Amino acid sequence: MPSHQDDAHEPTPILSDDITRPQTPEVPFSRPPFAPAPQQPVPSIQASMPIPSLKRKQPQMPVDTLEIKREPDLDVYEASLHLPHVPEPEPCQWFAKPGHGYSHVADCEFELDAETAEKWNLSGYFLTRDASAISLSLQLLCLQKTVYDAMSLASAITEDTTKGLSGVPTEWPTQGSLIVQMNPGTRHGRTWFPTNMGPTSPPLDLTGSLVQGSNLVRFIQLGDMADKMFVLCATPAPPKKTPRNGAMQLWNLAPFDLTLGTPEAWRAVTIEVT
Repeated sequence: MPSHQDDAHEPTPILSDDITRPQTPEVPFSRPPFAPAPQQPVPSIQASMPIPSLKRKQPQMPVDTLEIKREPDLDVYEASLHLPHVPEPEPCQWFAKPGHGYSHVADCEFELDAETAEKWNLSGYFLTRDASAISLSLQLLCLQKTVYDAMSLASAITEDTTKGLSGVPTEWPTQGSLIVQMNPGTRHGRTWFPTNMGPTSPPLDLTGSLVQGSNLVRFIQLGDMADKMFVLCATPAPPKKTPRNGAMQLWNLAPFDLTLGTPEAWRAVTIEVT
């Protein structure tokens, strides 16, 4: 039989609620105050990229192209001139071209407007144009440069000076060293060879090759001509000679110009029958 003393010493069961756990000390929590991050300086747009200042654009006035003219080159006595609008032709120098001291090809251009061409019977472009009907005489002179400088010194080219130039004897360079062309490659163009410019030859008559519009005179220099001055002068045409009774006018074709490959213009030739 069991003993009661043994029952008194049996362990008493321990419930979970009776177990005491170690307590963690409570630490008061405090939120640190908010501090914004330091801001980096923002680069200025104006400092990194220059902004152009906006200005009101001034209105541009229209440019009249007719008023724009090329200043003449006074050092070489060369100018491209428009012919004067005058009722009657007057003595006038159209250009003066100095020679070069070496082989050279030089071009001189000038313009003949429609109004002036009509007044001087140059209007139109006909194959059988009668050069004798033109009321203008266009002469190419070759003068010593010292003579030309003396006549035009300290004054513009006037009517009296032009008349004086036309009276000075022409002195062409050494024969065989110069070829002159007027409007080469055109219907009324012509070429003057050294045979036309001998020691005693007169000025070249360029009237028959003058046309309305653009004109060109070409100098083909084959030697030293630094002491020469080529002057193109326009003067009134001399009085026409009336043919005597029995004279007849024929149209003659000038010889072929081998440098151009085309025949020259038809020219009127008056033959007197005796």
